[in-house]
This record gives sequence, C-alpha cells and structure tokens, in this order.
Amino acid sequence: DILNLLRALSDPWDDLAMVGFLRSPATGMSDLGITQLRWSQSGNQPVVLRQALTLDHSYLTQEDKQAAGRALDLLGEFEDIVGKIPVAALLQRLIERSHYRIILAGSAERGWRNIEKLLMDAYTSHQTSIHAYLEYVQKIRDIGVREGEAAGAAEDALQLMTIHKSKGLEFPWVILADAGRRPMLGTDRWQFDNEWLSFLPDRVDYKPLLSRYLKKLNEDREDAETRRLLYVAFTRARDKLIISGHFSQFKEKFSANGWLKEILNLIDLDPESLVLNPPAEPLQLFGGERIGIQVRTQLFDFPTRVVEPEKEQVFSVSDMLVSMNPIVTEIEISQPEESKLDLFEPAEKYPMWVGKLLHRAIQRWDYRDEEALEQFLERSALEMGILDLEHRMRAVKQAKGFFQRLKSHPVYDEINQASRHYHEVPFESQDEPQNERGRLDVLYLTESGWKIVDFKTDHLATLEDLNEDRRSDYRAQLLRYQNSVFQQLKEMPVAQFCFLNCGNAIQLVNLEDF
Repeated sequence: DILNLLRALSDPWDDLAMVGFLRSPATGMSDLGITQLRWSQSGNQPVVLRQALTLDHSYLTQEDKQAAGRALDLLGEFEDIVGKIPVAALLQRLIERSHYRIILAGSAERGWRNIEKLLMDAYTSHQTSIHAYLEYVQKIRDIGVREGEAAGAAEDALQLMTIHKSKGLEFPWVILADAGRRPMLGTDRWQFDNEWLSFLPDRVDYKPLLSRYLKKLNEDREDAETRRLLYVAFTRARDKLIISGHFSQFKEKFSANGWLKEILNLIDLDPESLVLNPPAEPLQLFGGERIGIQVRTQLFDFPTRVVEPEKEQVFSVSDMLVSMNPIVTEIEISQPEESKLDLFEPAEKYPMWVGKLLHRAIQRWDYRDEEALEQFLERSALEMGILDLEHRMRAVKQAKGFFQRLKSHPVYDEINQASRHYHEVPFESQDEPQNERGRLDVLYLTESGWKIVDFKTDHLATLEDLNEDRRSDYRAQLLRYQNSVFQQLKEMPVAQFCFLNCGNAIQLVNLEDF
C-alpha cells in the first residue's frame, strides 16, 4: 500500500498504482467507486484516475466521496515535496499522515515489522528520487527471487543458505559451519525497550541501573532468539548433521565460543580434553543417536603489527587492541579541547565560550530560579578556565540571556511537556566512512513522535546571512543526528534547528526547510 502511494506520487498517471492506493486502508474506496471514477465521466472512454479525483463526485456514494477526499488531501499534501526531501523522511511522513500504524494495530506483528523494514531500506538507500528508490526496491526483490529460485536449479548442487532462509525446508545432510563464532557483543551506548530509553554517560566507571536492566533484557531476548535459531538449524537435517567449528587458544589452554560451546556443554565435553585426547569411537547421545568427533590440532598464526622502538608513536585505544604485542616508547594522552583554549584572547573567543556555556545549561536544563542558573554558568565558566573576570562575566551574561530567551519560546514548553526528553545525548553514526561520535542537543518524545532540536548561537540578522558552506555543514550535521536516532529507535525523528540569536529573536527551522 505504501509503495503504491509512492508510485502514485512519482507518476500521477500510473493508474495501476493509483488503484492500489485508492483500495488501500489509507483511502478505503470501494471497487465500485474506483470503477465509477474510471468510466462514469466520459461515456465509453476511461478517465485517468488522478484527473478523475479532481472532477465532480456527485455520482459516488457518501463513503466513496469521503475516500476520494482523503486521497486528494494526501496527494495534494505530498506532491509538492516529492524529490525535495529524502525518501526515508517522505515515507515517515506518509506513514504518520495516513495513520498506517493505527491501521496495522489490529493486525499481525509482521505488518509492523514490514513497515520498519521499509523505512530502514529507504534510509539505507540514501535516495531522494522516488523513481531511483523504487528501482532500488525492485532490484532487491529481483535478487531475492533469484536467490530463492537458484536452489532448485541443479539437483546435485551444494546449497548454501542462511538459517533464516532454510526455515520450513529439509535436507538429507546439513552442515552447520562456523559454529565456534564468537557472538557479537553489543557495545552500544543506547538501550531501548518499548517505553524506556537509557544511554551511558561519559563516566565509564558508572552505568545507570536502567541501562544495566535494559541491557539484561536485550541479552535475554538475544539468547532466546539464538536458541530458536540453533533449533531451526539442527532440525533441517533428515539423516545427518555435521557441525564444524574452531577452538581458541589462550595461554596454552583451549576454549570454545558460540554455539559450539553450548553444544559441548550439553554433552559434557571439554575443549581441552578433546584436543589432548579426542574420542576414538562415536559417543551415545540421550536419545540414542550417535555423534562422531574429529579434532585437528592445526594452529593458525595471525600476523601482529610491531612498532619500531626508535619511532615515537601515538596510539588510540583501537590501535592498542589491534596490536597484540606493540612496543611503545611514548603514549600521549590528549587533553580535552576546553583546556586548550587561549583564555585571554580577545572577543573572537566569546562565541565559542558562550556556545559551550549554553550547551552546559541545556544539559542541566532545570533551575529553581535565575540566580541558580547564573551560579551554574559561573561555575561552568571557571571549570572551562575562563579566568579573566571581565571575559567571564560577559560570557556568562550572554549565555544566560540566550537561555532566558529560550525559556520564553514555545519550543521550551514543548520539550518540558514531552513524555520523555534527553539532553546532550551521546551518539555514534555507524554508516559513516569513519564511525562518527558526538552529542545531539535535545531528543524528546511528543504525541506525534520523536524530535531533535539542535541549538545554534550564530549572530544573524536573518537566516539569509548564513552562507551556503555553513548551511551545508549544518544540514550534514543534523542529518547525522537524525541518522543515529533512526538507527537506534527505528523511527525517523523530526529534526529542527533552533537559532537563538537571529534578529535578536529565536528562529525555529525544520531540517527539510533549511
């Protein structure tokens, strides 16, 4: 239904897509109403449905008239923005505007997952053109069809497939490969479960109770899903199941990981004893089945990167993990950016100081009165190292003014009234060339969905004062924030800029309008 609406938006003269759109629950027109639209207005000649929607509807039933009105409203609302915003953002709006989540509320859970998959595919495609996105979707479908049909193309072929793809099938022999693969451990700073969201703070020595609880829930779900998947893999075999895996060696002791570890524990076998004394005869299992075990003790040496001792190197944490035995003569620990400020430089430093102070105030957010806000800003300025009294007073005054201006704007009340709001949220974008980390200013949940606000303190008379390079940088930055939230919550948030110093007032701008 959603793809039909996309096709109708991209090509209003595609009657097949228009029929699918009109018959969908989002519009709800009857087959008779669609037939009357097609034929009743020009005798024996059919009328293009998009055109027919704009003509007289007096011959339609009351229900079909309402359906035609809903269709016109949807098309009219979205036709003007087609090709101007990313398809993922367009799809998110379509789903909200057509109330498709409500429509699917009484259906099977699969419908919800299909909608989420559609949104994810749209975001992954990075397309703005609907035509290009629809070609992308068709290409994905064609690949899926070819993969499904290839299995039966040759009777005696060895068939490779994922465990998910093998569901419902059965084979005389099945080989479960790489059973010793170490499970991917989640290192994400975000934990999300239904109505709860938590993220780890900068203090690595402290993990909030909610984060630990949500992580435990996620691990339990992953464990249950892993066991279900293993059951599927085992039960595909009719006559013989072969399990292949590897042991790891650490300090001359052998161990197993993943499914191989679970299987060995189940039949009470130890990797160390298997390597030293592999069984010569098949073992008897609980149900009478027999399992033969073959162990090869070939070791693989992986190359390590050695740093020349005469060259001084600076290592990141990832470098230290990759190198097994690096020789390091010096490790430089970078100081935070704030401590590198030249504290007594003149006025050009003020915008940076004011911006940092304001973001600290936004992170704290709640103050009992103006005096508490000023005290907080004063302490923050001293922590940043702004030691000169005149400079500090001026920076605190400007940051306080911006925050008071924000409190008088409706967006402040909207954030305060949100069911959940988070400030200075750490994020990591996983699809960038280099995984980018940073913070987004405010993330909050309203009745219509999640929203992001990115605060800017540029001194502007109007938004037109921003040059195109700065606009492009800001857009790319907010798109990354939007991307990171979508990756975590599987919901595209509304993204907004909040310019706090535009013509001595606040200017709130949606990303797609910027």
